[in-house]
Amino acid sequence: MSLLKNSTLRGGTDLNVDERTFLQYELNNMPVELSRVFIYPRMFALHNMAPEVGLPAADDESSAEGASSKSIVLPPVINLSIERLQCDGVFLLDDTLSLYLWVGRSAPPELLESLFGVPSMEGVDCSQVRRNCPSAQYWDLND
Repeated sequence: MSLLKNSTLRGGTDLNVDERTFLQYELNNMPVELSRVFIYPRMFALHNMAPEVGLPAADDESSAEGASSKSIVLPPVINLSIERLQCDGVFLLDDTLSLYLWVGRSAPPELLESLFGVPSMEGVDCSQVRRNCPSAQYWDLND
């Protein structure tokens, strides 16, 4: 289903030729791991993350080049479905080219305060949201 919905591969006139060409170029030059995520994006729930999320993984090993490859513990990936979105949650969608943040209408004020520095999203111009709240949960998301 995600192949049918991917704007690079589907037909139609919702994208102009330049946008479609750009997306095809990006897809053709991506490593396999990223192209999989581009075709089937990852969605993470940010409102119920485990304490170890955002920290370096314990099983880091040296890569073939001898440099340490630090892996970061990510939250579990959620299936892409409208039924998975909760009105009291915050979700991050990653398609390798863009990140989309979805904030539920009933997200707890404490969560909004720790992530964005505001108790409510009412009246907030989302195009002007800036990183200005150095809480622990904020740093887990932004580092």
